[in-house]
Amino acid sequence: MADGMYTALSGAKVAMKQVEVIANNLANANTPGYKALHVLFENWLSKEATPEASIAAGQVHSFSKVAWTDFSAGGYEATGNMLDLAVDGEGYFMVERGGQTMLTRDGAFHRNEDGYLVNADGFMVLNESQSPIQMPEEEVVIDAQGQIFGEKGLLDRVGMVRVTDPESLTRMGRNLLKPAQGEELLESYSSRVMQGYVEGSNVNPVKEMVDLITAHRHFDLAQNAIKTQQQINQQRNQLSKES
Repeated sequence: MADGMYTALSGAKVAMKQVEVIANNLANANTPGYKALHVLFENWLSKEATPEASIAAGQVHSFSKVAWTDFSAGGYEATGNMLDLAVDGEGYFMVERGGQTMLTRDGAFHRNEDGYLVNADGFMVLNESQSPIQMPEEEVVIDAQGQIFGEKGLLDRVGMVRVTDPESLTRMGRNLLKPAQGEELLESYSSRVMQGYVEGSNVNPVKEMVDLITAHRHFDLAQNAIKTQQQINQQRNQLSKES
């Protein structure tokens, strides 16, 4: 296959990956606590041929190098629900899913029918000891340290933790992050809880739309290059037969 075809195919693959990532960001532009995902791209010039991948020396390829998450905070929105919580700082809430502790910045919580504090998907919110939090029926006050106060005084404390390397977290869907195996969950002393608020997504819809249009254009250009290269190859093969 001609070098130009490899270059065009790698460019198309990069553009499609970018479209996929941007579309996911836009779909979560209104998801509380969602962190935008981005992909770094890099051009690579092969210095030597690699027969197993059919790559010739001197070819230029584009490829997605690494996906990274923008962990900057989104805006904070007052909801009127006093069980909605937001983290101001680097910390995360903990929820239990399938017997595992997951982390999230999505603090859209409520009291379920069994009296436990849960997130929008019904996963139990955990306290600092990683145990479920039972909530009274009466209104509670939750202070900046996550301490929950009711009519009988201090009831529990919402757990807030941090990790040393946020990039080691794995996205598990439903706005949940899974800590790496062996990752120690550290108490987030510098973070504070904001009662009655949720943190919005940090996606910039305008920028994402501009990037999406650009990615589509790059894909169209790559497709045209592929078609042109196919025509050149056909003409070359035809000339070879005639000669």
